[in-house]
Amino acid sequence: MDAKSLMVVVCCGLHTVADAQSYSVRDLGLEADIRSTQALNNQGDVLVGIGSAGWSRAAVLQRSGQVRTLEGVSGMRSVARGINDHGSVVGWLEDGGYGNGALWNSEGLLTIIEPQSEFLTVRPERISNSGLISGLTSAANGTAVFLVSDGSMRTLGGPGGSLQVHYPIFVTSLSESGTIVGEERGVENPAVRSTWIWTENSGFEVHSGGPYVSWNGYKYVNSVRAYAGFSKPNDAVWVEFNSVRQQTGLFGDLLGFNDLGQVLVKETTGAFRVWAGGQDFLLSDNDAGLVVTWCYDLNDLGQVLVAGTRNGRETYAVLTPVPEPSTLTGLGSLVCLTIARNVRRKRGRTMIEDVT
Repeated sequence: MDAKSLMVVVCCGLHTVADAQSYSVRDLGLEADIRSTQALNNQGDVLVGIGSAGWSRAAVLQRSGQVRTLEGVSGMRSVARGINDHGSVVGWLEDGGYGNGALWNSEGLLTIIEPQSEFLTVRPERISNSGLISGLTSAANGTAVFLVSDGSMRTLGGPGGSLQVHYPIFVTSLSESGTIVGEERGVENPAVRSTWIWTENSGFEVHSGGPYVSWNGYKYVNSVRAYAGFSKPNDAVWVEFNSVRQQTGLFGDLLGFNDLGQVLVKETTGAFRVWAGGQDFLLSDNDAGLVVTWCYDLNDLGQVLVAGTRNGRETYAVLTPVPEPSTLTGLGSLVCLTIARNVRRKRGRTMIEDVT
């Protein structure tokens, strides 16, 4: 077992008791014409859409407060969907519909990702720190999942065959090793119909059921191939590593999952919570009177990208745990965080260090 695997086992295996968690608020404001937001990396950079309500373009709002606009080509709107820790961003360019895919480097320089042969559009959704890119590419008769590795695009087909025809599919997660997780939704009723996992060795593995029957769906995979998912029909949220599953005790919509095994959930009661190593924390416990109305992303520092209302106005914000994540969940997360830091320092080498 390598160090990152040990991190997940420790994190998922302990249940501790701690005081209520509070959060500091970094208010992103609306003064910069921020109209939407998508993702948050581990550097604190946020993907946003800026401009008028009817015509926005993608941008990175950096931790320093500077805005880096992600320009497209003349007459085309830029849309950003994923950002990695190096500041590389993926999305697409559109003019009345999805067009070419787009990759912006950390300096904002644009590389166009063109569709292959019979395909008409490319829609990148996720980018890993290792530079893998995944998303959807569409033809006249259906949609397929793709994976870009070493600058080369490979079309993988769909969970239902060579092309997905009847129902829309979405890529929800991409691991550092190229495992892709996604879901299929209905047309008139946008509820999740099935979820799927694609791996190099096994291809597509589909998990499906219905709104009133029992089935398990996968939504996220992290860098050590731990998964987060849900059980129907009661929407119980769980985490899984090496086929060992642990229930979080939360029920609702799964909105985020990080490398420490923490999950972000909108409960069936409407409350937003972060589950961390056997505990869960309410996001309304922040120090700035922010009422959270939606959550978009959760990074490895335990920070959460949210929308909410504050002092009577709508805004976007980044919530940061106070104190730091090393004390979030007592011994469990302390050990997890220490191992994670050791792994980051020696990325690419398999080793376990004594953290005592």
